[in-house]
Amino acid sequence: MKQYQNVVIGFGKAGKTLAAKFAMKKESTLLVEQDETMFGGTCINVACIPTKTLEHKARLSAAQGGTFADKQARYTKAVEEKNAFITKLRQKNYDKVANAGVEIVVAKASFSDAHTIELKTAEGTTTVQAERIIINTGSTPRIPQIAGLDQAHHVYTSKELLQLETLPEYLVIIGGGYIGLEFASYYANFGSHVTILDHSSTFMPRDDRAIADTIFASFQARGIDVVLQADVQEVHDGYVLSNGKQYPADAVLLATGRIPNTEGLTLEKAGVELDAHGAIKVNTHLQTSQPHIYAVGDVKGGLQFTYMSLDDSRIVFNHLYQDG
Repeated sequence: MKQYQNVVIGFGKAGKTLAAKFAMKKESTLLVEQDETMFGGTCINVACIPTKTLEHKARLSAAQGGTFADKQARYTKAVEEKNAFITKLRQKNYDKVANAGVEIVVAKASFSDAHTIELKTAEGTTTVQAERIIINTGSTPRIPQIAGLDQAHHVYTSKELLQLETLPEYLVIIGGGYIGLEFASYYANFGSHVTILDHSSTFMPRDDRAIADTIFASFQARGIDVVLQADVQEVHDGYVLSNGKQYPADAVLLATGRIPNTEGLTLEKAGVELDAHGAIKVNTHLQTSQPHIYAVGDVKGGLQFTYMSLDDSRIVFNHLYQDG
């Protein structure tokens, strides 16, 4: 069984930063990522950068106008250009970490005990041990319990919708949080008819009213239909039923929040405790209930921002090497 000083599970912002720093201190370090399309983390691959890239291209497309076929062609080209750009960034992130001396493996990690990790790859299963373990597995979309959701086609999470190369004429977004609003904005600019079904009674309830009102007015001006107090009852191919009304849908985006991604880690075997919301419990140094196991980024709960994950890497590194 191979032994490492550090095993980092997840190629997110905090994980890749810590892995590189450990390796530069000449510590043996293994970075495990289950999805080779996620090298570099969520922000680079399926969030901040690709969505902002598409938002920019959508604004350019909106200024050009034209028929739906014209908009469709520009949308498809924008997705292709986005994919090419993200592929380059992903490779740069991989190379940067690998060149620092980190061993990288594509595998599904799960705990056998507090120091032992099982790695399932396409070739088979191996087991490694580590003195220190960093969990950086991020978050995953919360899937609501809605009738017909598992049978309907053209239902997407934000990650999946980012890969869609055909512009939907009618897009229904279930959820009125930041992710849903961002997708609503650029799909409307590309030319989709967008409907947001939000269960809340207030648009952007946690934000300043002046800001929320300005965004709401902008959505109205672009033809985005915001339905508050929506009770989504059923999802079907071609439409969504909410409060007894049918909303046409060529595509449905589930934007109902995100939850810590701990599925399959078998944390109970390592003695790592979760809180009531399913996030990994940590102390001020981001140590879990096992002091040699740390949790960083979205998986520990709290605000889900890349810069928060980066700061988590600072907290852990300072605790290990500067705080004594």
